[in-house]
Amino acid sequence: MQLTLFEPSRLAHRPYCTDDKAAGLAIRGVNQALSRKYIQANCPGLQFRIVLDVDHDIRGTAELRAWADDFMAPEPNWSAITRETGRGHLGYEIEVPVATHDHARAGPIRLAAAVEDALAEKLRADFGYAGLICKNPTHTAWQTVPGRVQAYDLAELADWVDLAKYQGKKALEPRGPLGRNNLLFDRLRMWAYSNLRDYKGKQSQEAWLAAVEAQAQEFNHFHQADLVRKDPLAWSEVKATAKSVGSWTWKNFGEGKAHTDFIATQRHRAGLSAASKRMKTEQSIRDAQAAILAEGELPTLRAVAKRIGKSPGGLSTHYSHLFEQTVH
Repeated sequence: MQLTLFEPSRLAHRPYCTDDKAAGLAIRGVNQALSRKYIQANCPGLQFRIVLDVDHDIRGTAELRAWADDFMAPEPNWSAITRETGRGHLGYEIEVPVATHDHARAGPIRLAAAVEDALAEKLRADFGYAGLICKNPTHTAWQTVPGRVQAYDLAELADWVDLAKYQGKKALEPRGPLGRNNLLFDRLRMWAYSNLRDYKGKQSQEAWLAAVEAQAQEFNHFHQADLVRKDPLAWSEVKATAKSVGSWTWKNFGEGKAHTDFIATQRHRAGLSAASKRMKTEQSIRDAQAAILAEGELPTLRAVAKRIGKSPGGLSTHYSHLFEQTVH
């Protein structure tokens, strides 16, 4: 089966893959990897999709495209389902991939992790899913049900879920694979910002990197309150995160580069990005309202939401001022 959004240009150049998870993973060229039952879900450094592992029967929902009715959730772009049990992997393709590499901005990663977690909660997905490999939706081993054709904007997915509990001082820690990676990265970088001064100019870079790696091991415990268990990351992931944080902070902090200036710059960039997305959504709403009026219908909140592919709840929460003159 061909899926436009699950193609070589949106996959790792040499993905992990296998036909039997118990036999271990191999690294192959992308075209060869696409012939295997399981394949690496995302590229190193770029998240093209959110994949959820659902351990209950979803065949009826997928075939009827009843995600909004059954789970109050957005429709996946694809569902790769085990025929015998109805369990499967759901793929939400992201139009502009989220950067997760060494120099990526923390804000989009945190947003993606929170969205991943909130979607998993809505769809009763497995929070312990590692996220490295997924059922290959192009393989005949699975019952693959195509869903929404267009990729999602991350903000659009966010409109479908309640992210309030992931904000503020008492924010819930995301429990999915991206969330655990992001949580380690966040904790480790904040520790590094505060402790680099004890090493820079006093000890070697090697000593600093060893200290960051040791701290990363300490942080590698993630309490999942509702599951009452801890799911540490693989050592290879912990080591890679420690190297990234340690090398970046050693290069970019100290020698006159103030931590406060850096934080101010990051917040300014995040504000610009949020403002740009809001303006784009507002324009889409106005265009939809004009089009619906031209068709002789009322541009109600629900009608506009359906026209632009967003949730009514999200529009009501963030853009209610644009609907003050319409009938809901």
